[in-house]
Parts: sequence; structure tokens; C-alpha cells
Amino acid sequence: MTVGLGGCPIIDDLIGETTSAEGGEEKGDGDDPVEASYDQPCPPAAPLPSDALCDPARQVVELPPGSTCGGAAEEAAGWTGAALPMTTAGGAVLCAYTPKPSTKVTKEAVAKLEGVLKKRLGPKGTVRMGPDCRVSPVANPPAAAGSYGSAIAPVLEASFARAIGMPDPSKVASAVPGGTPKVAVYVVDTAGRDRSQARANHGKIVASIVEAVVDGSDGAVVVHTVAGMPRWDDGQGVVADPQGGGYFGYQSDLAAGIREAVDRWKASERGQGVKLVINLSAGWEPVVDGAPGQGSPIADPLSPAAASVHEAIAYARCHGGLVFAASGNQPSGTCVDQTMGPAMFAQLPTPDSAMCAQLMGEDSPVQGQAMLYAVTPLDLGGQPLMSHRPGSHAWLAATGFQGIVEGTRSHGPQNGSSIATAVASGAVALAWASKPSMRGDAVVEAVYAAGGSSPHAPDISPPAVPGTQVYAGGQKVVDVCEGLEAVSGSPLGCAAATWDNAAWCSDLRAAMGPAAADGATHDAPASAPFECEACGEALTRYLPRFQPQQDPSQLPEAWTFPQPEDTPCPPCDVETTGPGTVNGGKAHITLSAVFTTGYTVDSLTITLVDGDGTRHQHTYWGSQFTPGLEDGRLHVLDDAAFSKDAVSGWIDFRFTDTTTQRSFTTGNELRVIR
Repeated sequence: MTVGLGGCPIIDDLIGETTSAEGGEEKGDGDDPVEASYDQPCPPAAPLPSDALCDPARQVVELPPGSTCGGAAEEAAGWTGAALPMTTAGGAVLCAYTPKPSTKVTKEAVAKLEGVLKKRLGPKGTVRMGPDCRVSPVANPPAAAGSYGSAIAPVLEASFARAIGMPDPSKVASAVPGGTPKVAVYVVDTAGRDRSQARANHGKIVASIVEAVVDGSDGAVVVHTVAGMPRWDDGQGVVADPQGGGYFGYQSDLAAGIREAVDRWKASERGQGVKLVINLSAGWEPVVDGAPGQGSPIADPLSPAAASVHEAIAYARCHGGLVFAASGNQPSGTCVDQTMGPAMFAQLPTPDSAMCAQLMGEDSPVQGQAMLYAVTPLDLGGQPLMSHRPGSHAWLAATGFQGIVEGTRSHGPQNGSSIATAVASGAVALAWASKPSMRGDAVVEAVYAAGGSSPHAPDISPPAVPGTQVYAGGQKVVDVCEGLEAVSGSPLGCAAATWDNAAWCSDLRAAMGPAAADGATHDAPASAPFECEACGEALTRYLPRFQPQQDPSQLPEAWTFPQPEDTPCPPCDVETTGPGTVNGGKAHITLSAVFTTGYTVDSLTITLVDGDGTRHQHTYWGSQFTPGLEDGRLHVLDDAAFSKDAVSGWIDFRFTDTTTQRSFTTGNELRVIR
């Protein structure tokens, strides 16, 4: 993947109004800003809330074959049990236990449940139990595009298509025989069977990305949705809707969704020779010995809840299916690392004949190296996203930045490993449809071999198989067209997957013209630098000098869910002066339409990262912008402190809902233009 690094003259000449930033150093007024004091100018990273991620009020229990879930003794102990729709390969029964309304969940209450179960089973019975951990989407969620987003959508679509090597749909027919389904992709996510009824947009977005990647296949690839995250909070508590879907789920929900996908495929498509691909753009924080995110992300043995997902994936693999999972993103304000589950299972071997026989009643050996294929997101230039999780580079990567296709235009561009996973699963499905007689894992190997080179060494790799060196080339970047050409053998005239910065900026400038005509320019207010550290790297925090309304050391609750499922500023970017010059630059900010009514901007924070990992964080109060950012127009912020060496960035907004007075923080990746 090659990148043009030409400068991008942004739209200063299109901006009609210039104002000073309220509260900063007004030119010539002689007034000094009020010095602010901060209790904690260098706050620690937000810790993982273990109890919230792995809820002790939902226990998954593995009981011996033939056992029943629930009973009078458990009820008397304050717990209600229900069977999960699956068993282990060895026939063990999986149960979900939840507390009765009168039960206060404590360590003692959980131990009491375990004691009751052990007593019921007797000395020869074995009880394994553990919390059911939360599974969430792993991409910046969808954002309302607004008029500004609508204007630039075609430009962003074209750049995303070039970056992933999208083939010309008119040429796909020469490689993929259409008319009847050859491959079915099941997106196990937030949307149920009828995605039009989905509460959350994440699953619909992922499915639409897959459909765009396979455009031109004329029905040879079909895309279905399954609710693997069926839960939401209705104000009275957490409820589930397996048909309509929700905003999040638990590990056992994801396992049930995978099993549902395989069973639906078996009932309606397997008999017609249709191949199976499962897309998992969802994940959970790895938990090892009760310490999430520390060390190796795979515990031995797996908790019963995690094991249920592992065996559901094995169930799909034993049926000849392929499974792709997102490596995960790092929530803003945290230092979590390592690959998320279930993508971490990419380090585990495929199920053997004995396991397949136990799971599906027939001997069906899997001829592949890994249980599943993890996918790492990269930006348009092949670099890790700002939200990259250290230690999560997989050998398979794909563009996961500003993913937008015509079917998702109203939601704005999306970033993260969810998008990269959709690109990879769609690319493999399209290639497999061109030659359905080919072994599925061999198709993945061919798409991998045809991918673009990457400078990043994989952190996780499939288990070694004697005599096999398929993935010796390190990390490769999926190129949809090259992969299809390699598998089909049909010449498609693939263009190199590229992103030309100069051309992109020229097209964007032309598209933004009408929307930017009444924008505003602001001078950055006076700020004070604080030398800090973040995730082992140097961090300079620039905090406003005048008295703050709220101390920015109060970090967002990164795992509070659901946050509003809209990203605030998909088209935001920062233009710096570039290497070899002095610091300084401009931020271009336009709030998504969903945030221009009913919300006020309390503060915004722009984080820039240099090529050597040094971080710079700039915080501004919303009251410093006149007119306010809530007007939905283009705002240009001049700041002489923006690092000239920045290569990636992130923008966070802290909003207050004017109706509920609830404050929350949400953000997204932003482009850095040098």
C-alpha cells in the first residue's frame, strides 16, 4: 500500500467569518487570563472496571453431562438457573445463573451458589463456574453525517475503496459466476435476522460494508445478520431481544449467536453447497487470573463463558466454515493492551477430528492452522490507528479507517477493527465464491499471499504446523481485487491499493466548499503545558489557563455502556506544518448533526501522537468558541502548539445532555495532514 504525502491546503479561503476564542488572550486588550489550578494535571489511565466487564451477577456454570440447570436448592440460595442452548464437546451442560431480586451479589453469595451445586452433585461431581463477561462492538459506532458529511461522503467512499483495493463491480462477473448463492456471510453482531428492526446501527453498518466489498457478485455472496449482542438497558434493567438485537451482550450470547448462524446455514444453505463465513466484529477484554488486559490473553483453562464461545467457533469450523474476528481497539484514556477475545483464539489450533465428532456427530477434520482469523485495522496509509491496542497485531490486516460505502452514507465514516474485519471477511467470501470447490483455509492463504506488505510484525500468530510456512511473510494487508484475482485466476486489471493525499485533499476541498462557506476561525486560547506520561510514553498536556468549569483530569468512563452510539466528528482533521518546520497547525471541526441539538459542548480534547510515540494533548473549554461548536458549521482552530511531527490523532468531546443533564465523553479518530 503506497501513500502520497503531499501537503493539503485546507479551505481557509472558503471561510467567511473570523472570531477570537472567548476566554483566551484577546489581542490588544491588556487583560491576563485567570490562572487555573488543577488538582491532577497528569491523571492516571482509567482502570478496567472488572465487575462491570465480567458481571458477578451472571454466572456461567459447567455441570456434568445429564445435569439440570436450576432447582429448589439453588432457588433457596437466592439464584435462578437456566440452560444455555449448547453443550461442550464433552457433553457438559452449560447453565446461566442470575440472582433473585432479593439477593445481594457478593463474593459470599457466589460462593454459596457454588457450594449448593457441589452438594447437589456429590463427591464425584465437578463444578466449573465463572462470570459471563460483556461483549461489545469494536468500532467507533455510527455517526449521523449531516449536510457536511453528506457533501464529502462520495470523496470518502472513493478513498476507502482505493485503500482496500475494491475491484470494479463490472469486472467481478468475469471471475464470480452469479445467479445463485455460493457463499453466505453471517454477521453476528447487534442486528437480528431483520436488520431493519435493529436498535443499534453497528451490526447494520458491518453488514453493509461486507455487502459493498462483494458488490458485483450478482447474488453469489449473500449476507445475513444474527443478534450476538441482544441486550440493552430499558431503564428498568438489562433486557434481551434475540430477534431485534441490542447494544451489547455477554460471552454466552455471542456463543449462542454463532451457533444460531451455523444452524440457520445448515437448515437453508448447506444442502445447496453454499459455503459459510462468520464475521465477529465484537469482543471482550481479555481476563487472566482476574486481571484484565495483563499478560497473555488466553487463560488455561478458559472460563466456562469464554469456553462456550470457543466451542461455538469450533462448531462452525467443524462444519467447514471460516471465522473472522476483530483484534480490538483501545478505549480513549486507557492503556489496555493485547488482543481482545475471541480474536485471541487465532493463537489456538483448529479442532481435531475427535472434537468435531463430539460437536456435530461426524468426523470432519479441519485442514487449517488457526481456530479463527484475527484482523488488525490500519489507516489509509497502512499505519496503526490511534486506538491500536499494543500487542494485538495479527498476521492479517485490513483498512479500518474512515470506512464508508454508499449503503452507510447516512451514518458517516467508521473507524476500528470492526471495519477491518468486515473488509477481510468480505474479501475472502468474494474470492471463495469464484472457486467454491476450493478449501476455505486455502482461500484465506491465497488472499493473504496476494495482500500488500506491512512493516508491522505480528504479535499473535497461528500455531505452527509441521511442513507449513504459509504465514512466514509477516503481516499482510488485504487487497480485495488482488485476492479475487489470485483465487479465481481471472485477470481483473487490479490497480494498486493506494491513497493519494494530495488528490484526496483536492477532492475534499471542492466537496466542502458550499458547506464551509459560513464557517468560523478561532485562535487557540492561552494554555499551560504539563509534562506527563501515558502508557509508558511521554505526554505533554496543554490545559487552559483560565479557570475551568470542570477539571479535565476527570477522565471519561470508557466502559460505560451504552454511550450515545454516534461519533461526534467523523470528518475532523488536524493540519500541521510538517517535519523540519516549527510547531503549529489547524484543527478542522464539524460536529455531527446528532450533536447540534439537545447537547452542549463542555470541553474538547485533541490528542496527537508523533512518529516516535510522544503524545501531545490539547484541551479547550466549549465556552471558548464563539459562535459555539453546536452550530454544526465548520470551525477552524489555530494552535501554535500542535506538534509538527504528529502522525495520528484522536478527538474527544465532553457533552452535557440539556434534557437529562447527564454528562458523557465520546470521540473518534481524526486525520493528521502534514
